[in-house]
Amino acid sequence: MSIIGTAGHVDHGKSTLIEKLTGIDPDRLLEEKQRGLTIDLGFAWLKDENNNEISFVDVPGHEKFVSNMLTGISGIDMVLMVIAADESIMPQTIEHLQIINLLSIKKAIIAITKTDLVEKEFISLVKDEICNLISGTSIENSPIIETSVNSDIGIQELKKQIFKIIKTVPKKSNIHRPRLPIDRSFSLTGFGTIATGTLLDGEISVGQEIIIFPEKYSGRIRGIQIHQNSVNSAKPGTRVGINLSGISHKQIKRGQTLALPGYINTTLAADVELISLEKDIKHNSIVNLHFGTTQASSKIRLLDRNVLYKNSSCFAQLKLTNPVVFSKNDPFIIRLGNHTIGGGKIIDPNPPRHKKNSQKILQRLGNLSSDSNEKVVLEIIEKYIVLPTKSISKIGNISIEDTTREIKKLLESKKISKLTKNTLDQEKYYITTEHEKILTNKIIRFLKDFHLINPLQKGASKEHISSLTNINSEIFSILINNLIESGELVQKHSLIKLKSHSPKLSESQNFEVNKYIKILESNSYAPPTNHTIEKDIINFLIEKNKVIKISDNIIYSITTYNEMLSKIKIALQRNDLFKVDDFKKLFNTTRKYTIPFLEHLDESLITRRYKDGRIKFDQDD
Repeated sequence: MSIIGTAGHVDHGKSTLIEKLTGIDPDRLLEEKQRGLTIDLGFAWLKDENNNEISFVDVPGHEKFVSNMLTGISGIDMVLMVIAADESIMPQTIEHLQIINLLSIKKAIIAITKTDLVEKEFISLVKDEICNLISGTSIENSPIIETSVNSDIGIQELKKQIFKIIKTVPKKSNIHRPRLPIDRSFSLTGFGTIATGTLLDGEISVGQEIIIFPEKYSGRIRGIQIHQNSVNSAKPGTRVGINLSGISHKQIKRGQTLALPGYINTTLAADVELISLEKDIKHNSIVNLHFGTTQASSKIRLLDRNVLYKNSSCFAQLKLTNPVVFSKNDPFIIRLGNHTIGGGKIIDPNPPRHKKNSQKILQRLGNLSSDSNEKVVLEIIEKYIVLPTKSISKIGNISIEDTTREIKKLLESKKISKLTKNTLDQEKYYITTEHEKILTNKIIRFLKDFHLINPLQKGASKEHISSLTNINSEIFSILINNLIESGELVQKHSLIKLKSHSPKLSESQNFEVNKYIKILESNSYAPPTNHTIEKDIINFLIEKNKVIKISDNIIYSITTYNEMLSKIKIALQRNDLFKVDDFKKLFNTTRKYTIPFLEHLDESLITRRYKDGRIKFDQDD
């Protein structure tokens, strides 16, 4: 389905022309019919020669209702600019054209209406004026067709041109994150709440759960209608009526956005490319912002100047007082009072506050505003550091297919690298080559320093490395797992170390160890419990099987321990029961050493308690 929006001055015959083309009167309000004046949006449709449906959105031409016109013209594929032959170009003709140009609408037909009221020579003058007016705009060189609904002049020719141009409209993007800017809501007896609008960015189906933003009301799609026909699903670019359950009609209003859960978020700011018209725009100006079907008050922060002079452009940041829903590349219009003063497109729908005149920020926004998806994808990865394909697609408002294609190019040019989260989750994540190098070097450098300061420790925990390198935990986890998989780092239990690291003693520590073991062996069965040696050295000796720890403060040299163990095993063979007193007599020691040693034997499954002594452990017991 394609959507055509009207544009033009009040009383130039837009609604009458739509009714003549479609057989449907788009004026739906009683006041509109009484006054012969379109106040709000009107809707109609027709089918082309191939039975393809074309929707019409009829917008008001009066200057008081420009905000309604802006709501209607959002999301259209083509504009039908209507200019009356008896009045030619009027103020709202010019303002509507400025809006069309700011919204970058390129497909258009100009219909000169009421040609039966003027002479042929006058129509030629009107044509010349129109050609001069549209020169240099987005609808330059659009066909101009003379019409009269009273005499049926040009109606069939207009239809033919509409069908011809509509065929050239590109297929609507489907990035699988549907949203519906709501332009109308009402309640029907027996059905309940109905919301209408033009579906963007994805497909919706009956039965899906939905969220209404910014209030975050939740509900479900009960039914979908397209041109009064019930359907099970609707594709992007379609005008739809959605029957909602779980949400009251009173909760729904123009300017809200319907979306699936988890796909969009509200924001209070947006980075934009801003274009001024005939008025200067000052830094921190408060303006009326129009985008989609939403109107909001916004402050404009110019990022590289104090004044944006007329007919110029720059980067700016919109600051709003109430949350709204933006998507990247959404067009917008700004008005001051009753005048349209500029517009542009959204570059980043969720930015931080920027310092003014930052060349780095301006360069980044230049890349994000580029028509090159490759530059946009690279900038998104640069900002968020590590992202999967789905997130890049969502942030950039680019289809998964196009995102995947740009990622492939960036990988081939070695501008980005591919990471995996872990062996179980094989989803691919992407990081700029520069960022990967910086963060990887940070982790490697930290471990080198850690091993230098703690040469006997086997490694550091992930939590310890992450906190002291100040790397986001999720990003750190992805990076560390890839370093382990590549073999640069080694993980043993919960500790991480450099592949090259092996705990070893210094010369002075070796001297200290030899001295310590001599002390242990000089009092072999009752070693000293006040250890003067460092805890790291003791752990190293345990790891190297030089000593064995029986309890918190009792440590034996491995030579003494093996000797004692051999004697105990012989005693167990001679006697069925080995008691506390047997240990004390065998090693001429006290209860202080006896009880911990016997408990150690039980824990090591060498013995087990039996009555008032120990017997040899048997797995079959």
